[in-house]
Amino acid sequence: MSARANFVLSSKWHERELQDMFFSVFANTESKPAILFIDAMDECNDDEVWDLVDFFKRLGDAADEAGADLRICLSSRHYPQIFIDGCPELVVEKHHEQDILRFIVSEAQGHLPIAEIKTGSFERSSGVFLWVVLAIAMLKKRGRGKSKMELLRRLGGIPPELDELFRTLFADHDQSDADRVICLMQLILYSIQPLSQNQIHLAIALGGPEKFQSPGLCIYLPK
Repeated sequence: MSARANFVLSSKWHERELQDMFFSVFANTESKPAILFIDAMDECNDDEVWDLVDFFKRLGDAADEAGADLRICLSSRHYPQIFIDGCPELVVEKHHEQDILRFIVSEAQGHLPIAEIKTGSFERSSGVFLWVVLAIAMLKKRGRGKSKMELLRRLGGIPPELDELFRTLFADHDQSDADRVICLMQLILYSIQPLSQNQIHLAIALGGPEKFQSPGLCIYLPK
């Protein structure tokens, strides 16, 4: 990696500088065709969301005036609601039923009753792919050897909303599993840089969550 690349990676961008960079790269007469995907808009607060929407609208207008081929896709959950005049909107969960059904069948290999309730699983998911991934994993773990009717009953007990489903997943562990989950969360939240999989394994092997509760604790984890 060059010294310049190291500088770019270590430098902290100011928002205005980053916006100016976007205009200089994507909105001039010499700009190359580009597609920008901006994901997880829902993770911003309302004011930040609309600031971003306004910025990318201005960027798109500037690119259009310069004759640049720029396409921008903003991705968000249904809240906050994002509308841009003149821009098409795609509700993903209305268009990937067959993808979800294929996923369920592929995951149900060796678990015929799960494949048999694929339609019910899709309907309960409201088209949310992540919900299906988590729900099928739960049914495979707890539904081995169970009948179709029993799996349908268990499927009906899985919360339809992702937030409640995550709460169920975190609550449904014995104490040793809960300690490992807490340890993992602390590692992710308090590490000064992203950790590799090997580093996470090593850190968990060093001890329980009490090892990571001291504010002044610093652990060196070799790669």
